[in-house]
Amino acid sequence: MQCIHDHLESGGAVVAPFMTLWKEGNPLEGEFTQEATRPEDGTTIRRTGRYRFDPETQMDESHDTWEVIQDGQVVESEVHEQVPATRSYTQAEAIALFEQAGFKDIQVFREFTFEPVKSTDTIFSIIGIKP
Repeated sequence: MQCIHDHLESGGAVVAPFMTLWKEGNPLEGEFTQEATRPEDGTTIRRTGRYRFDPETQMDESHDTWEVIQDGQVVESEVHEQVPATRSYTQAEAIALFEQAGFKDIQVFREFTFEPVKSTDTIFSIIGIKP
């Protein structure tokens, strides 16, 4: 954030999205499957994934297999692994990043809207202005 701040002219703004990936009591690992079928030809796209969150580093890792299925047969497949994948921030941690870098008039919004953030929101965007 400091590098971004330093590159802005006075009055410049930065907007950044953040996510809180894990909260105390949630599982640290999980698996899921998502599918969608195209109505025009019946082709199914399947994503099978697993993830793990490390509370010490506040980072997760993801392992996804994407498959294209036609007439019940897998015709294409790709595996995507990201280690680490994403860094998790609480709202307070993200605001502190902006403050420490010297941004002022910091505003926090719900997801990707201009609606006020709620304390329970896990996706939020922050706007900061360089004085």
